[in-house]
Amino acid sequence: GPFRHIKPRPIREAILSKKKHFNEVLVMADGRKLMETAQEVLSKPEGTFPTAFWEVLAKRSIQSMHLLNPWELAMLARAFDKHNVELPPRLDVYLPILHQVETQKELPGLAILVLMEVLPRRVAQNQANIPDFLRTLGRRSANVMYELSAAHAIRILEALSLANIKDVALCSRVARKVGVQLEVPGALSLQDISAAASSFAHQGHRDLDLLKNIAESTGAICESLGRSEATTQAAQNVHDALLKLGIDEIPSSLTSALASAQPA
Repeated sequence: GPFRHIKPRPIREAILSKKKHFNEVLVMADGRKLMETAQEVLSKPEGTFPTAFWEVLAKRSIQSMHLLNPWELAMLARAFDKHNVELPPRLDVYLPILHQVETQKELPGLAILVLMEVLPRRVAQNQANIPDFLRTLGRRSANVMYELSAAHAIRILEALSLANIKDVALCSRVARKVGVQLEVPGALSLQDISAAASSFAHQGHRDLDLLKNIAESTGAICESLGRSEATTQAAQNVHDALLKLGIDEIPSSLTSALASAQPA
């Protein structure tokens, strides 16, 4: 037949090919190869790769850390975090990533978001000054706010709030972004709006018009989605945020959402 010259690929060769990829990470890894590998593991479910693979990747990542730009550092952190990799301290990648980030002159907005979500959970408090690190990233995120969606900006403010860090300037910028997006139906999810309200309360940001819009939007979304554990929790979070800020006049749409959640 016309395909007689094509030889089937032996199983052993296919296995060795996978091992070759393994060796490339160890022997030939430059920044490009590391990022190709990080992208590959981010697309796979947890548990796909053996411990030996992560040991190789961690070793080469630590050795090549100085070659990576901020977005690549964030991608690497997310890759290890997603797969919940546990390695010996000598192969810990998170602390070297944090130190390398501290040397960067420019940080993209999305890289800041990923680093703020991952590193505080993965770097021990006695290894680095996490509050100062978060404060610095918060200030730097204010300079690249135009790169971030309102939902992403809320998550950055939420990360600071959960660490009991206040940033008045950043909070004001996020508030303006949220206020604009509230006027666009569907631009923010119920979880985004709830997180924004809680974060503003933590930050002590008492913008009455904005908070009224947040409460009314929450009530309207809860009504459209119907009663569920998620809608009840979101409405309660917004209600608690208003009370924490000393706002007693709760919009009727929000009180209705809470009332409908009460058992008959």
